[in-house]
Amino acid sequence: MWVVAYVDPEHPDDILVGGAIVVTDNGAVHTVGSIPDALDALMMALGATPETGDAW
Repeated sequence: MWVVAYVDPEHPDDILVGGAIVVTDNGAVHTVGSIPDALDALMMALGATPETGDAW
């Protein structure tokens, strides 16, 4: 999985507004918000869980 985000090099610590794009290993593209745990929620919605050993 790739998480593609944008960062302003002049302000690298600024909060990401608008989220990021997530590309899974099968090539599917998803968007993810910038709220805490948004990536965890997406991965669980896709069927990946920490209990099954899936890592992200």
